[in-house]
Amino acid sequence: MIQLNLLPDSVLYEIRAKKIYNLITRVTFLGSVLMIAIMIGLFIEVKIVQGNNISKNREQITNNIATLNKVSGLNSILKINDTIKALPILYNSRPDVTRLSQYLSLITPASVSIKTLSLNFTTNTISLSGSANTIDSINTFVDTLKFCEYTTSSTTSNQLAFSKVVLSSYSYSPASTTGQNFSVTAVFSPQIFATSVSGVQLIVPNKITTRSAVDQPAALFNTSNG
Repeated sequence: MIQLNLLPDSVLYEIRAKKIYNLITRVTFLGSVLMIAIMIGLFIEVKIVQGNNISKNREQITNNIATLNKVSGLNSILKINDTIKALPILYNSRPDVTRLSQYLSLITPASVSIKTLSLNFTTNTISLSGSANTIDSINTFVDTLKFCEYTTSSTTSNQLAFSKVVLSSYSYSPASTTGQNFSVTAVFSPQIFATSVSGVQLIVPNKITTRSAVDQPAALFNTSNG
């Protein structure tokens, strides 16, 4: 059988255009429905599901805080924990007091005996009291402190080891058989006792005869009560 298409071309084009239009309309509609469904799903997720999760988490946090508050001595435990964490820092920043005996042997003239000594590592001050055979020996000791310098393994120039050296008191008795008493205060450089600083060496004036320069020095500390 032979079929003849007697429709004009304009009618055929119109039929094809309607089919394409209907197809595009259906696809667009389905896409819009899909987007609306996705947006509804996201809304439910954010407002309902996530909201419930947030509420549960807040409730759990509140319950945990209440449980911790019931622990006896919790604040003390936390303070101890903080103190333990700070111990390494405190240990590394501690002053090296073992250097003191070496320093004293270098800066103390042979004719001077030290009776009492006090160090304050908060204000970096030192106080010494003792006796000497003459007033000149006391002045020599004070000058030694004033002009004493130090170097370290990381410095290239000498620095003053002591500052604000003051002869705070002294007594002079020409007829004394035990010597002349004195008290000296000074501010020391914290570097000379710092544990983190290595290779510290004191440099005293060459004109001073210190205990390290004599063969048989007298007693460094005077332990008598008089």
